[in-house]
Amino acid sequence: LRVPAELSFNYSIDAEPNTSCGTTTCRVGQEASWALGTLESGESRTITINANVLAEVLAGTLISAPVRVTSPDVIDDINLIKVVAVNNSPISLLAMSASKDPVEPSESLSYQFSVGNIDSVDLTNLELRTALPAGVTVDSISDGGTQDGSTGEIVWDITRVGVGKTLVREVSVTVANDAIAGEILTARAELRHDDGVDLDASAEQAITVVERTFPISIDISATPDPVVAGGRLLYDITISNISAVPVNTVSVLLRVPAELSFNYSIDAEPNASCGATTCRVGQEASWALGTLESGESRTITINANVLPGVLAGTLISAPIRVTSPDVIDNVSRINITAVSN
Repeated sequence: LRVPAELSFNYSIDAEPNTSCGTTTCRVGQEASWALGTLESGESRTITINANVLAEVLAGTLISAPVRVTSPDVIDDINLIKVVAVNNSPISLLAMSASKDPVEPSESLSYQFSVGNIDSVDLTNLELRTALPAGVTVDSISDGGTQDGSTGEIVWDITRVGVGKTLVREVSVTVANDAIAGEILTARAELRHDDGVDLDASAEQAITVVERTFPISIDISATPDPVVAGGRLLYDITISNISAVPVNTVSVLLRVPAELSFNYSIDAEPNASCGATTCRVGQEASWALGTLESGESRTITINANVLPGVLAGTLISAPIRVTSPDVIDNVSRINITAVSN
């Protein structure tokens, strides 16, 4: 990754797995690189970068992040550029999550879309639109949403979202039975309001396909939902081995959301490791669970503090990843909790 001029990130705290860029902080123009080694047939790897956007970046700026993937076993490089716009005065928030990642061919899952109003006036005449990946078929659409016959996109027309309020929409899909192991399924959602043509918010969700029953499952609960600024948000994260054999060296990582903080020992059971006494925004809170025997489950509990200044209508997105060298993919989930003050 060639680091864009508008970003910086710590090579270890902000990147998973750790990157190499020649310095502790990866800055404009540097090459941040990852040596992934061998990818087996159908195997997927995910790199996460929780970058800082520099404070002086102007609204309307387009952040272009060029990524290159190379291997001597292929005849050309893969070159992609991801472009993200800067909006320094957002009035609405959009977050999305998938109920499963990875998925198997013929398996069903649901996409959830959360909208929050952090403005001082009602948002009216909203349109929420999502483009689903090729290779899935729609089973059901919540709240009167419809599927565009020409584009295949799912569309919800929403009359109003009140000040400090949130709403949730959902679509259930089934993955094609001929989906290929290692395939990446990417869905994108966009939000507009007041009949505007400008994009107010967008979100993406990528999941991967595996060819056989995946040995690890994860369940996440968050209580209460919605939560109050200055209050507590209790997460229960349960990791289970649903296979017939042990799964070794199981690790869990939570990227701490901007709206939360928690003490690594007093508020977490078992204790978390995040490099500080208080786990704060952007830090990697991790747990080494060791071996999960066949049929065994472990639960991690986090009793987090919601920061007192969080606006009503905010969406707290908590990304969680479970890894093990015994499996060919990570388990990735995002829990979204609304704030209502």
